[in-house]
Amino acid sequence: MAFQSFGDNDPLAALTIKLVRADLLVLLTTVDGFRIPDKNGRRRQVEYLDRIDHTVMQHITRNESDFSTGGMETKLQTAKNATQPGCHVVLAIGRERNVLPEFSRART
Repeated sequence: MAFQSFGDNDPLAALTIKLVRADLLVLLTTVDGFRIPDKNGRRRQVEYLDRIDHTVMQHITRNESDFSTGGMETKLQTAKNATQPGCHVVLAIGRERNVLPEFSRART
């Protein structure tokens, strides 16, 4: 039996949510969200994406980090794959203290 190797947890998370039929996937990141340029060329944080397509993906900036392997490109691709069966995806800053309990409280 051959096993697929995963260099990043995000694609594994997308497969897992499909297996357990989860309705929510929270992806933690070391950066302050996904950003796109505004009309003045300044990069602003995007609070909500209703779809992830080529237009969105072209705004990814690739930064190498000692703490991450896939970066924003992998996070957005994972989100795209996870939403196909109807799962909602949240991208949160993993370095913030109590980010998951705070999110959980806000959701209820």
